[in-house]
Amino acid sequence: METKHPIPVVRAIIENSKGEILILKRAKTDYGLDKWCLPGGKVDYMNNLMEAIALEVKEETNLNLKEIEIMFYIDSAPKQRGQMHCIEFYFKAKPKNIDNLKINEESSEFKWAKKEEVDEIDFAFDHGKAVERYFREREDKYKRI
Repeated sequence: METKHPIPVVRAIIENSKGEILILKRAKTDYGLDKWCLPGGKVDYMNNLMEAIALEVKEETNLNLKEIEIMFYIDSAPKQRGQMHCIEFYFKAKPKNIDNLKINEESSEFKWAKKEEVDEIDFAFDHGKAVERYFREREDKYKRI
């Protein structure tokens, strides 16, 4: 799928009370099948980033978010012509009610991942790098306090 422009994508890093983050196992897709990813997706025309992250997370997990904060972006430029070029915007957020978690058909399962197991998880795209960065920056923040 060749495109003339990069595609904006939003991803949520949702942390539970144990410090674990929500990841989803991809299903029914041509990209990253059976690999783990963060909830999110492409930004639809006429949605801003905050609207997009809330809509994508609701669609994929049935969770409503609160305290949404943009953290960083990763420009996943293609390594060769013809590959998709995405610019992924990563947000941290908290779920309003974690008991509402229910994945849709885009995922085959979900998991709460601990920092210690991130290296062993088969992530799609650059999500492993994003998760590692999140945990590293979270630890750095606590060290400064």
